[in-house]
Amino acid sequence: MAAGNGSCAAPNLQPLPVVLLEVNERSLAQHLGELHLVYCAAFEGPPWREAARESDDFLFRLRTHAASPGFRCVLGFAPSNGRLLGFAYGLTTLDPARDRWAAPVAEALGSAQATRFLAGSFHFAELAVRPNARRQGVGGLLHDTALAGLPQRQAWLATSPLALEALALYRGRGWHSISTFLLAGSSAPRTVMIRELTASDR
Repeated sequence: MAAGNGSCAAPNLQPLPVVLLEVNERSLAQHLGELHLVYCAAFEGPPWREAARESDDFLFRLRTHAASPGFRCVLGFAPSNGRLLGFAYGLTTLDPARDRWAAPVAEALGSAQATRFLAGSFHFAELAVRPNARRQGVGGLLHDTALAGLPQRQAWLATSPLALEALALYRGRGWHSISTFLLAGSSAPRTVMIRELTASDR
């Protein structure tokens, strides 16, 4: 439940060329090792500072999500060497209260808001970019591709309010915050954001 990739601001660089690939549950398997490496690199620094166990949980979460309705995953590769630069994925939230990763958000929002903002919406679950590929258009391209053509009318995500770079990307693409809460048993805050999916996205 962490859609973001860091908080360190730096000047924008020239856009990187990226080869995009959309994968499904079956074709995802051959990329798991590199996906894990990118995830660890993206979330080991502040504000996330994810430990090894949390990073290992990512693979379980990804496999579970890949088998869920509405799963979409987009990978971005460097055309020069085929190296994975980043990825974005999401899925449909059917019943927030029964969804292991949506439930803490639903509880924080309350029943009425959870039904309004989460149920039936596209959960933009992860956006991760290698640190040396950031601020070069990779994250924005992955984001836009993952949301393009979705049947849902709304998307939601949860990220750290300290992930300034990610927040800037999201706000620049039409997301707005509706709540900030603390994860149960943790001091880590999360900001919930929503975005209407318009005809231009489709």
